[in-house]
Amino acid sequence: MPAASAAAMPAPVLAAMTAASSPAVERLGRPVEPLRAKSEREAAELSAELASVDAARQEIRAAPAVMSAASSPVVEVLRRAGGTARVTPTRQRPAELAQLDVVRDDIRSAPAMLSAASSPAIEALRRPIDLSRPREPDGRDRTAELARLDAQQGVARIEAARAEALRQEAGRAEAARQEAARQEAARAESARQDAARAESARQAAARLEAARVEGIRQDGLRLEAAKLAAVQAQAQAEEEQREARKRAIGRQLDEEAARRDAARDAERQRPDWTPARRGRLYGRTDANVDLAAYGEAWARKIQSNVSVEQARDVARQPHTDAVVTVAVRSNGSVESITFVRSSGVPAVDDAITRIVRSQENYPAFPPALRRDFDVVEIRRSWHFDMAVRLD
Repeated sequence: MPAASAAAMPAPVLAAMTAASSPAVERLGRPVEPLRAKSEREAAELSAELASVDAARQEIRAAPAVMSAASSPVVEVLRRAGGTARVTPTRQRPAELAQLDVVRDDIRSAPAMLSAASSPAIEALRRPIDLSRPREPDGRDRTAELARLDAQQGVARIEAARAEALRQEAGRAEAARQEAARQEAARAESARQDAARAESARQAAARLEAARVEGIRQDGLRLEAAKLAAVQAQAQAEEEQREARKRAIGRQLDEEAARRDAARDAERQRPDWTPARRGRLYGRTDANVDLAAYGEAWARKIQSNVSVEQARDVARQPHTDAVVTVAVRSNGSVESITFVRSSGVPAVDDAITRIVRSQENYPAFPPALRRDFDVVEIRRSWHFDMAVRLD
């Protein structure tokens, strides 16, 4: 290629041709001087035609925007055409004509693929090359052929530059995709770490809550144990008090029995003493009808003369029903009061004693009962609620 043509070619096209490495582009870059040197006459004519070639090159410089729509197969066809169509004289060998025929067929199939191109240079390239017949050397035809060849080489360089731009764009897109993937992976890792921290915090909170609940449960157990111990201590104290009252009642009963024994012994020391005849009524029935009737009369007097308030006051105090034996003389006086079974509450026992003493004198014995007994011992169970019942 002439030096002037190389200097006039655009710098991007030269850079694309330098970076290109495909066999087709390398074939296009081969110099065409050996073909032109076949004829000295042709070399002389070529020098005169360089001016017209430069004018065609200016037209080709406007082709890159249009050729960007052209695909690689079309450019490949044009490249093959550029490698062979420069030798057009009539003295060409038959084998070269056959090769040009093949190129012509390829070029004829290119217009459908270059339908988007419209510039004059591309329109010139799309016109089929008719190489089927020998032509006489003509300066205008040779100028057109050289312009077409240079256009084809320019198109190839433009296509190589476009391919390189596409490759760089694909590289940038791949780098952007990898960067986005790295950012997504970092975001996912950050989210995973946040979730792990949240789970750890939740577990720690759950452990604290479990410890708090366990502490509350332990406090409740300790409080319940303390309450139970207090109840047991109170129950034990109450039991000790009951035992103390029972012992006091026992001592009181023993003292009363000792007094009765002393009084009986003193009475027996008198010169006119005779043993008293004693009747015993343990319950509400007896074979002696007069004895049973006197016992019922005695109980009715007590039950009818105890007020409701007295009975309620006694009933409010927790106690058991006391069993009491009251000895009544024939004149209706009380000889003695004996607690066979205490109520367990000294206040209740004292209330029973006061009630018996307050009803004295009781009815005197009827004549039939007096003939048999001097003293009658009546034993009854004392029960308090709204009133007092002697059973």
